[in-house]
Amino acid sequence: MDQETCAHSLEVYDKQGITKDPRVAIIEDIQTLIMSKFHSAHDYLIIGIDANEDINSSGSTFILQMLSGLGLQDALEFLNDKNRPPTI
Repeated sequence: MDQETCAHSLEVYDKQGITKDPRVAIIEDIQTLIMSKFHSAHDYLIIGIDANEDINSSGSTFILQMLSGLGLQDALEFLNDKNRPPTI
């Protein structure tokens, strides 16, 4: 999304009384959902997400940091060690 479109979207949200950036809100909502519904019930949770981040990069990405901070782990890596099969 380009800067102009993003600025327009935030202006529309503001007119509707939405004061939080939806990108921030969705991350916070996911964290709350995981902690309140799945983590406490010891359920299994599979998350499929296109986060536009390279999970094979040497540095840890924001999304991976957030998910590991919630006690989740990469199932492909868990099952295949570091030899994760391609997902594309």
